[in-house]
Amino acid sequence: MSGPVFCGKCKAAIKGRTLNALGKSWHPEHFACQVCQKPITNTTFNEREGQPVCPPCYAQKYCEKCYHCKQPIIGKVIKAMNHSYHEDHFMCAGPCQKPMAMSAPFFQKEGKPYCKLDYDVLFGRSKK
Repeated sequence: MSGPVFCGKCKAAIKGRTLNALGKSWHPEHFACQVCQKPITNTTFNEREGQPVCPPCYAQKYCEKCYHCKQPIIGKVIKAMNHSYHEDHFMCAGPCQKPMAMSAPFFQKEGKPYCKLDYDVLFGRSKK
């Protein structure tokens, strides 16, 4: 027979229901977001420094913000021109307004990105 199981938050012995997550055991009511302190009842949560964080708090506090829309970036981050963007928000500032894949070259003018075609049309050698 094994010894008592202790809660990852309050360190007291757990009698009754036990929640197991992040390599620890918890009283179910103590498995709470380290930011807002609300109990996490979803099966989806994030981890920060070994502690649980609910998805809304994680997005607001720990995710990078998109330079274009100012919202948290969940998933792939595009880094360009010293800013972070959602993948579909890093787009040409020219007439085409198309999202630009990071593998494609882009041109910068006055802090704005342009695809090669729009850059050539707007700022090519014939433009003065």
